[in-house]
Amino acid sequence: MGSGHGRGYTRPMAPHHLKLVTGNLYRSPLRLTEGLDGDPTAHRHSWDLGYHHAHRGKDPEPNNPHVADAKSYIAGYEASKKETAAQGAPSQVSSEPARIDRSDRPEQDIEPSMHLSLDDVPESVGTLASTIAEHGGRALLIGGAVRDKLMGKEPKDFDIEVYGLDTDRLVSAMETHGDVDAVGKQFGVLKIVIGNEDFDVSVPRREVKTGPGHKDFDIIPDPSMTIKEAAKRRDFTMNTVAMDPHDGGVFDPYGGVDDIQNKILRATDPNVFIEDSLRILRGAQFAARFKMSVEPQTMELMKGASVELPNLPRERIGTEWRKLLMKGDKPSLGLDVMKETGALQQLHPELDALSEQGTWDQTKAAVDRAVDLTRDSDPEIKQAVRYGALVHAVPTQGMAQRLHNTMDVSKDLSAKVETLVGEQGSVRDNMSDAEIRHMSHRMKQTKGSIEELAQLTHAVRGDAGTQPAANLLQRAEALGVHRAPPRPLLQGRDLVKMGIKPGPHIGKVLKHVYNMQLDGHVVDDASAQAAAQEALTQREWDSSVLKLRRGGLNLL
Repeated sequence: MGSGHGRGYTRPMAPHHLKLVTGNLYRSPLRLTEGLDGDPTAHRHSWDLGYHHAHRGKDPEPNNPHVADAKSYIAGYEASKKETAAQGAPSQVSSEPARIDRSDRPEQDIEPSMHLSLDDVPESVGTLASTIAEHGGRALLIGGAVRDKLMGKEPKDFDIEVYGLDTDRLVSAMETHGDVDAVGKQFGVLKIVIGNEDFDVSVPRREVKTGPGHKDFDIIPDPSMTIKEAAKRRDFTMNTVAMDPHDGGVFDPYGGVDDIQNKILRATDPNVFIEDSLRILRGAQFAARFKMSVEPQTMELMKGASVELPNLPRERIGTEWRKLLMKGDKPSLGLDVMKETGALQQLHPELDALSEQGTWDQTKAAVDRAVDLTRDSDPEIKQAVRYGALVHAVPTQGMAQRLHNTMDVSKDLSAKVETLVGEQGSVRDNMSDAEIRHMSHRMKQTKGSIEELAQLTHAVRGDAGTQPAANLLQRAEALGVHRAPPRPLLQGRDLVKMGIKPGPHIGKVLKHVYNMQLDGHVVDDASAQAAAQEALTQREWDSSVLKLRRGGLNLL
């Protein structure tokens, strides 16, 4: 991606009734600052798109009057250039990019509304921010770290946004502290590792939608933007809050602090929000993680944008599902958002159909219980039980493939979930030892365990499943098969020592003896070898000739 402009390109002058500030240095879109009827901010996006599409020869918005306007101004501008060149006069198109004129714009459009403690902010963040300031820039913490602090949670990911420095000068400032990963430099995104901590450092950027896909944006880094301008492109108001790492000053351009306190998900800017349907899924996982509700107007925006969800890559859909299920404190709230916005209908019709089948509410309750039951479990168990609770009411036929294809669940995990859901229906009180051992063996085929099965049974059945699940786990633990089936008492090498020639028949004998072990008829090495000998004398093994030497006698 990129701005689509060649090096040294300078935009034509805008219509005489618009006062525009051209952004040559950072190739930023034209910014309308005054002179339009009505609210200038409301028209800025329209003109930006009009100019953008006119320059690229596109016309996806026939109702946008600025497309035609911009085409006319570009044509006139190019004609003027040719006329000037024919007269031998120097061209007014600069071969070097000029700095943005910000004389009519305030250095900062908002003041801190409050201050937060810096106790849980790494010292390296403050040190890096000081170096950036020495180079003429200003660093602010943004995103999840600030949001988490306002929620009373321990902040983890410290993302830094830098104003007033282009990426080259920013790299120079950062390199005094550690190695800088500049892979995302053209988009204004850098990474740095300081000690054992890594940080994402970026400059503000403008985004112009160029197509229906999640990645169909032109991204234009623009460190001259104000805090409020930079925050406008973020999805929800709770993610627009920034904090000064020097004094803890909080900048809240869109009322995100109040929305966090009131647990409300509100779109930052309606026009920007609908440009990326991924924000619907982000809203769902935020609702699940932070127990938030979607503001009505934002819900309507999400419903309207849901038709674009099928254009999202499977990997991004899978990422948001993982956050909803693995980080969600109350996943049912996120599932409600997915249902109400039409996301399930667009992406997962088999889940959307559960409401018609009368199992939707039960599914939501099962997923919430799965979270409660697995809070302290290993990550592998959490994933299996929570995904299992989500899909337990849909047909198991082809379940593993659907999970992989639509939610980007790994093939191994998908197979395990399918087995878990299938076995869950077999769990009952008073199961025999043999049934439990065989169940453990079947679970192992897809790397699952009775421990996971017991938790899924409890999650799916609720109170009715409490006792069967507890009995199953207790019995399995007593048998030593709650995490894995019994180790086979008879191995291939044992049969070879007994005088049986290697061949395909070896596997058949081993399988037969192991089934007897799961049944409880084989309990030690001696009984395992006896079972093998009996099988060789009493059963036919295809056309293979099995020779068991005992005192010179060949037993067929």
